[in-house]
Amino acid sequence: RAGAEEFLEGLFFLQFVRGERLDFSRLPMLTISLGGTETELPFDDEEVFGALSDLTGEIQRQMQMWIVDGEYEKAVDANRCIAQVCEILNLNSSGGNLRNKVDQANRNLQHSDARLTDLKIRGLLGPA
Repeated sequence: RAGAEEFLEGLFFLQFVRGERLDFSRLPMLTISLGGTETELPFDDEEVFGALSDLTGEIQRQMQMWIVDGEYEKAVDANRCIAQVCEILNLNSSGGNLRNKVDQANRNLQHSDARLTDLKIRGLLGPA
């Protein structure tokens, strides 16, 4: 399960840094092409939720790098992406083991929001 989560997290993060729309439409089945052969890989809800939750942490770290580099608009976009992932997780979690992953993602959103608030207070980012 951990390997599947890491694979999906890496795939989603690659889409994010390329500026592509995160594609959840085909989950829990994902078609990948390796060496000219297409293969379908199935994923269960816990693997997908784990990957999305961990993705929010990766985006938050990338956001911090953009802030350090003065790329504030990218940081704002990263915050929006984290919020959208959290919304998906919040709407689709009924509790249990998945709740921990949702809580983790929501904490990442709180940290992300705090970074933007700090930029606004310091006058580096205009009002929303």
